[in-house]
Amino acid sequence: MKTTLLKAIEGGKQLKTRLCVAAAAPLMLVGCTATINPVPLATADASYGVSTGVVVARRPPVTRIEARPASRGSQYVWVSGHWRWTGVDYDWVPGR
Repeated sequence: MKTTLLKAIEGGKQLKTRLCVAAAAPLMLVGCTATINPVPLATADASYGVSTGVVVARRPPVTRIEARPASRGSQYVWVSGHWRWTGVDYDWVPGR
């Protein structure tokens, strides 16, 4: 009698474990999905006010270090220089 009862209890534990694993498996797999979308590194505007996205296949060069001049006053903010895509190559736009 005891063995039948123990077998029933063990069987219930196994069933509970299997149900928990089956319920948790989809949640664990949610983080394993990956989407690969091309990310535009730069965008350019077409003429006539129509905006189109352009995907540039290479990154801009390393950002240049600029000497920041003395502030003109408390109302002014320094805008750092950056690389601008011209459609063919990158041009450096100095800070102002």
